Amino acid sequence: GSLSLDVKPNIFIPALKESLGENGGFDVERFAKRGTKLLDPLFLVKLLPNGGICGISIEHGIYGPNCNITNGTVSGLHGAAAIARGEITAAIAGGYDSLLHVESVIEYEIGGQLSKRDSDPLGACRPFDAARDGFVLGEGAVFLMLESATHAARAGARISGELLSRSQSTVSAVFSKSRD
Repeated sequence: GSLSLDVKPNIFIPALKESLGENGGFDVERFAKRGTKLLDPLFLVKLLPNGGICGISIEHGIYGPNCNITNGTVSGLHGAAAIARGEITAAIAGGYDSLLHVESVIEYEIGGQLSKRDSDPLGACRPFDAARDGFVLGEGAVFLMLESATHAARAGARISGELLSRSQSTVSAVFSKSRD
């Protein structure tokens, strides 16, 4: 996995400058006494991976367990697995991410995972094409209401699809369209 800090590094610069000792090197004791006072006390809380899902829960008045699993692109499938095991009857499941960070670009470029179609940006994103030569970095989000068939029937829900398979090693969620 990659480490991604969704804050601008310059928020640390004043604290780091204040933490330089007489010899010009970083002084941990000086940082503890003076540098930390220049940091936003909430900067770490603002970076927690559950921030997005907590915001969604608050915004929409969703009560109950809030589980944020940082398992890459398949994290949202854990809700479907919990429903299949009978642990819960319904879940709002999904994921959100942004790979538009310098460290992500470097990591995937070094790993040879990015598309080489630099001269054809519109043709570079070909996720299901046999001639695919890598992927394109981006950002996005998707959330779905998942529920057991029993729960949906009891609630009188209009069924939009059925989760036919899932995998937690690759993204392989397959939905069938409703016959309604």
